Amino acid sequence: MIRSRRHWWVVALAALLALGAGLWVRQAGERDRPNPAAPKMLFGTAFRDLGGGMKNLEPWRGNVLVVNFWATWCAPCREETPALVRIQQRYAANGVQVIGIAFDSAEKVQPFADEFRVNYPMLLAGAELFPLLTELGNRAGGLPFTVFVDRQGRIHKTHLGALDDGALAKILDPLAAK
Repeated sequence: MIRSRRHWWVVALAALLALGAGLWVRQAGERDRPNPAAPKMLFGTAFRDLGGGMKNLEPWRGNVLVVNFWATWCAPCREETPALVRIQQRYAANGVQVIGIAFDSAEKVQPFADEFRVNYPMLLAGAELFPLLTELGNRAGGLPFTVFVDRQGRIHKTHLGALDDGALAKILDPLAAK
């Protein structure tokens, strides 16, 4: 009898731990999801361009957008940039537009863009825009962070970390075909 009670308590404890772990994983996944209002915020936010003017993403609405948040001092961002350049060249005819948003100054971004022959628009952001990253699902505030927006202006996917050509193509092929 004592042995069966102990067995019951062990099983009950294991079940509670499993339930708790499952709830934690579910909550962690939901924390990293974009806020439903995030697309409106993304399109409505004004960013500085390299010429000093202000620009939002509205002119590109209706395209598939690859919005890449990055910085010149970020090693994974530097490694990812050539793939973004190739993706822009490969998918431009399919209505795909890469947009780089750098948490950096124009004085640093322009030479970087020249060195890497960046063929997509580069915009600038300051630390005040980190709350936008949070709303987009980047709770860690890490870079690079990429947001994929479909033609209807909905966030299709977000990704924290560098992407290579293959990963980008896997995400973009179905979006660009629609």
